[in-house]
Amino acid sequence: MELFDILNEDGSKMGIQKERKLVHEDGDLHASIHVWAYRINKKSREIEVLLQKRSLEKDSFPGCLDAASTGHLDAGETFESAAIREVFEEIGINIEKKHLHYIGEQRFSNDEYFHGKHFLNNEINHIYLIDESISLEDIHYQESEISGVKWQNINEMLDQIKEGNDIYCTDFSEVLKVWSFIINRI
Repeated sequence: MELFDILNEDGSKMGIQKERKLVHEDGDLHASIHVWAYRINKKSREIEVLLQKRSLEKDSFPGCLDAASTGHLDAGETFESAAIREVFEEIGINIEKKHLHYIGEQRFSNDEYFHGKHFLNNEINHIYLIDESISLEDIHYQESEISGVKWQNINEMLDQIKEGNDIYCTDFSEVLKVWSFIINRI
């Protein structure tokens, strides 16, 4: 059973823990992470980001394209430890805290139906970039979470999100933050 810490509006913990299912039924504020990975395409010299295609069995956003690794914080967990755990669980890459670059925080709320069930999401999300020194050659994704991975030109992704392509379950502002952070690193 997954337990999440319930957060106050300022992001501090309330001292209450609830089961994942109940958190999304009630719309409680909770914490999550998005971890992005990138490379420079050797032929085009363009920035590409690694995207996961979420499993069709996921309880939220099934089949859509998302950051390389995403997930919720378990009760008592820090944002950094959740990022390290999720990267290993989802794409099989071992990283340490020093390999994570913090990009920023965002609030994410949505009220959707997936698989005929109501899903009320209200989270504070920390966004990270994996250090470019990490080898992504040996990606082994968790098939219960992810149905595939692919490299996507970040400029094309931004254009497609701007045009309303709903295959992505990340928003324009997040991808723009990632793009800006990468541009300032290279």
